Amino acid sequence: VYAVCDAWTISRCLRLSGDRIRPVQALRYAFAGFFFSSVTPSSTGGQPAQLYDMGRDGIPLSHGAFALLCALLSYQAVSVVFGLFGAVFSPISLFSLPGHLSWLFLLGFGIILLLVFFLFSILFSRKLSAFFASVGLRLIRRFPRFSSSRGSILRFFASYRRVARLMKQHPDVFRRMLLTTGVQLLLYHSIPFLCCRALG
Repeated sequence: VYAVCDAWTISRCLRLSGDRIRPVQALRYAFAGFFFSSVTPSSTGGQPAQLYDMGRDGIPLSHGAFALLCALLSYQAVSVVFGLFGAVFSPISLFSLPGHLSWLFLLGFGIILLLVFFLFSILFSRKLSAFFASVGLRLIRRFPRFSSSRGSILRFFASYRRVARLMKQHPDVFRRMLLTTGVQLLLYHSIPFLCCRALG
């Protein structure tokens, strides 16, 4: 069910950008992301593997990147809510933990909040997207052999902005993504809960 929720989240964004994908394809992307995140350091291999898989199915890179960034933003935003809920209703106060463990929670929470803000800005801020496009173009100027990629980068960002505008016009899509991710994370965190219950 966790994988089905993930597939549903990805397919919503791809359909919004005009890419018609079958449920089996969406599930394949979800499983690819989960598998490669599990076998690569710091879970860095999931999204590249998903983008590669989407590319093989003819989905434009900009559409795939936007869908995965939306899914990541949804996941991190709901994680923040779960973290706050856990901190408020935990039977043990975080600040009663030994050593500096309680401050690690605050540090991690702060980093996640910054990540959510950064992802939201990239996805929905035209100025920030333009800034990253200009950085990409400047980097290409330093490597003349990649100068032919300039047009590809401009087309990528133009396509990316088009999909981002569609998302802003249909905020209900993102709200549904948040609800789906809520179910996904509830199932995910139910595993340690059930294990603890089983152990008494």
